[in-house]
Amino acid sequence: LRDRVIRWRITLKTASDAVKFYSLGQNCVGHGALNDTVCSFIVTPFSHGRSNTDYVQQMLDSNFKDMLDPAFVEYSKRHNPQICINTLYTCEAGIFDPSICNDFEFTHLDVIANADARKSYRRKAKRMLQAPPNDGPVCFVYHYRH
Repeated sequence: LRDRVIRWRITLKTASDAVKFYSLGQNCVGHGALNDTVCSFIVTPFSHGRSNTDYVQQMLDSNFKDMLDPAFVEYSKRHNPQICINTLYTCEAGIFDPSICNDFEFTHLDVIANADARKSYRRKAKRMLQAPPNDGPVCFVYHYRH
């Protein structure tokens, strides 16, 4: 495993000038791996949360309209300490680990009590939506576990 990680990092460093990297979750591991390299990457709303590709698609389809909507954002009762979640998004049963099909998690930021955290997520969503689609090669990093 260590050899694969080293090869992966070398590949990222080699490709870093030409490729834009986006972390799409499942948790912050993909973002952390990108952060450990010298490649440039785009911090997305999925970089520091717990999500799955179904949530990613639904958020992109809606231009992140409901991501911070108070009607859907609440504190999770499943976690200690409390974590903010968005209860709107759904995922296909049986494809993902159950731990990532229990609502989109804002794992490291309190978007309910912290206005700066909400601003940060809005900036990340705007950055992702404004990314030019034809501005060179793109690589989406998703840390999948099942």
